[in-house]
Amino acid sequence: MVFIEVELWAFRDAGKIRKVWIPNDQKLSLANAYHFGQNDFQPQAMRSVSCGDIIRFNGKRYMVWSIGFRRVPLDFTPDTNDPMLGYHSFGGKFTHATKNTTDNSLSNV
Repeated sequence: MVFIEVELWAFRDAGKIRKVWIPNDQKLSLANAYHFGQNDFQPQAMRSVSCGDIIRFNGKRYMVWSIGFRRVPLDFTPDTNDPMLGYHSFGGKFTHATKNTTDNSLSNV
């Protein structure tokens, strides 16, 4: 088995790390990180992976979205006070987002 780390940001968990174990007979993917991150399949003493959490995968970070995943910058910190974290877009646009490190804004990929 291999594991993928998930940063738990939704529900104001402030970046606690959940290790999600992917069985050897399963493809290493974001979808499987989400699937096996559910307590129904892999019970842990913390909550399941949810919208707004960030999956660390292949040296990149992907936020779990209401449908699918969105890549976020390595230095991005979600606003845990946002009750819709992972359910709406950055900057009013439903698209991938990156952080411009020079002016701290978010822009399309």
